[in-house]
Amino acid sequence: MRLRMPRIISFYLISQFLRNFFILMFSFTGIVMIGVFIEKYKKYESLDFINAIGLIVMQLFEFIHPVVPLSVLIAIMMTFWKMTRTSEMVVIRGSGMSVWGILRPFITCVFVIGLLDIFVLNPFTVYLNKKVEVLHYKYGISAQSPFALSEKGFWLREKKEDGYNILYADKIKQVENKLYLNSIIIFYTDFDHNFVKRVEATTGVLDNYSISFKNVKEIAPGKKIVSLKHLVIPTQLSIQKIKDTYASTDIISFWELPGLISFFKDLGFSVRRQVSYFLSLLIFPLFLVSFVLIGACFSLTTQPRGTKFFAKMSLGIGCGFIAYFMDQIVSSMGASGGLPVILGVIGIPMMAIFFSVWGLFYLEEG
Repeated sequence: MRLRMPRIISFYLISQFLRNFFILMFSFTGIVMIGVFIEKYKKYESLDFINAIGLIVMQLFEFIHPVVPLSVLIAIMMTFWKMTRTSEMVVIRGSGMSVWGILRPFITCVFVIGLLDIFVLNPFTVYLNKKVEVLHYKYGISAQSPFALSEKGFWLREKKEDGYNILYADKIKQVENKLYLNSIIIFYTDFDHNFVKRVEATTGVLDNYSISFKNVKEIAPGKKIVSLKHLVIPTQLSIQKIKDTYASTDIISFWELPGLISFFKDLGFSVRRQVSYFLSLLIFPLFLVSFVLIGACFSLTTQPRGTKFFAKMSLGIGCGFIAYFMDQIVSSMGASGGLPVILGVIGIPMMAIFFSVWGLFYLEEG
């Protein structure tokens, strides 16, 4: 008869694991931060020290998500190694506790970490990345004009020789390699953001770094309304820039993805990359669980000493690295069309779980 893990022991195991996990996660992130700091600070040499540091710190949060799986793997192996070395594992296993009973607290804890990552850390990171983009444009670091494309319409703000243009279109539609706009309003301001004039148009087409408008009305304070059949204004934006921007995952949060996928699909854009990214976030807690199982396969033992034990741990870490990088490759193939999206997302995690569970059954029966 297998015993149920007492709650106090579960909390103890979780506390040991979390200590190792946070030490590893902050260590890995810190190593990445040093490289990022050196690289980014050169880019911000024109800014004062406080603003430069602020921009760098805001971009560091995006490096936490990639190191979480490997931190989980090594932390679980360190935890089992410590418990085995101090004979705690011998006592727990000797009391009749099954492998699954021992793993249950770790699996629950890691699953919660995965949920916090996608529900809290991901939206917060995306928010900071969007703020960084705005500040880049404000400080003149990025020349790309900020724009927003959503179910609420299309917004574009561009800097011109005599001020700013702010364009809004109520409805948009992509056909081939052109973006068609409807119900358009353009506000012209000077560099002090004082209103200069307004232009209204019924339709417009974004194509080859220019926007062509039809049925145009130009309205300026103290002047008569001017009607034009056709108007063309140059722009820094292109349909390819829009595709590239929304193919990037660092500006789209988990909560925004379902609506954005539906919206872009209706517009005629390919949403394969966004669907792949959404599914990969959705199964991220399960992906972390697979790393717990991999770590347990190679470190859950009652024999702490000898070269064989450390060889198994090294092999386990190697298998975890292989699974991690293979998942990145297969996911990229799914996003690019080389594999079905769902297979690209769940293929490696499911294989890792299958082989790990098989290994743990062998360990339990062995």
